Amino acid sequence: MTEVIANITSSRGDEYRLRLSSSGSRFLSDEIRLKVSSSIDILTIELERIKGQMPTGHAVLAQIEKIVADTFMQHSDSIICFICDFMSPIPSTRKKIPVQQYRSLLFTKMFERYLSLNAIEDVMQSILTIEGINEEYYIHIIARNKHVKYVNMLGEDIRTGYSK
Repeated sequence: MTEVIANITSSRGDEYRLRLSSSGSRFLSDEIRLKVSSSIDILTIELERIKGQMPTGHAVLAQIEKIVADTFMQHSDSIICFICDFMSPIPSTRKKIPVQQYRSLLFTKMFERYLSLNAIEDVMQSILTIEGINEEYYIHIIARNKHVKYVNMLGEDIRTGYSK
């Protein structure tokens, strides 16, 4: 099992806790979890604001990006699943889009930026958009190209689970 926990403090004193863990794939069915986990480590990302209310700045986002990327790169048989949070508001934003969509777009840009800056070509991102009752859910799956069959399996399982 993989678990990385990092505490990040912004220059303004806001505090965040970032957790990457292979024990957090509880949103997957038992069947898929057992089938996939024998070959792949499925890491989920949890980001929690512990203290503060200021907007999250570039320096904090860069730290988050580095921790997630370093963890992923150190575990060659890992896949990252990230469900965009919709419960926590985005402080001081004037965005006219739902918080989940905003976080999904931000996560996508961070991912693309990291790949570009580090000349990484064998990693993919699959974004699932699932229609909920009152909102859309955004789930990101990051994997190496060689693990595309697992990405497809996870995507199907997540869609099935959310459609119930």
